[in-house]
Amino acid sequence: MQTNGAMCGDDGLFKSSRTGATFKVMPTQLNALVLKGTKKTTIAGNSVVIPGSVVQGELVFETPIKAKSIYVVGTSADGDSKIKVTINYTDNTTADGSITMYDWGSSSSAANQAAVVTSLGRIATKKNWAGDAGKIDAYVFKLYESAVNTDNTKTIKSVTVEQTSDDRSVAIFAVSTSNDVVANGIGEVEAPSAVAAFYTLDGVRVAEPVRGVTIVKYTNGVTRKIVKK
Repeated sequence: MQTNGAMCGDDGLFKSSRTGATFKVMPTQLNALVLKGTKKTTIAGNSVVIPGSVVQGELVFETPIKAKSIYVVGTSADGDSKIKVTINYTDNTTADGSITMYDWGSSSSAANQAAVVTSLGRIATKKNWAGDAGKIDAYVFKLYESAVNTDNTKTIKSVTVEQTSDDRSVAIFAVSTSNDVVANGIGEVEAPSAVAAFYTLDGVRVAEPVRGVTIVKYTNGVTRKIVKK
């Protein structure tokens, strides 16, 4: 079994050393969303524009989720690519962001900082750049991780990605969310300090809570109403 140059293990999982996010790659040849931007070329001396075959795609979460960030893993061919990312919430609102997918063989400092999987190989399917079919090319290719901040009070149902760079091809392999726990509000309530005094509703100070409603004043200035049956 070939192990060098692999993207992940047999379980399809890999973990980002940058953010701690866990990603899962599907075990199939069709395991990436490939976006191809408009290509400009010259044919017989004439400038020709070839529209991109797929410039946009939607990645749908099996279970809608709340998160502070969305992490996207992918790579670009023929240069760095700009990607528009739209977060689609269950309340039918959206929010736009943008990320950069670096060229799969880039050695720039920015690309190296964004790299989450490195030393990938590519396998020739026929006799071409690598030589004989089945030969693995040099282990120099990379996958990159980019983050888009989200509204953690809303539930995310899907992410739409759009290729906005001409003459580029982008492959999106996986999407994950931040490991940050979204607070439910209970854990964020500040615990009151010691009780300073009890009062009835008409302002009379009492030694302890009375039947019905009692106003409790704490030493930090907070007041609350409690009910005793």
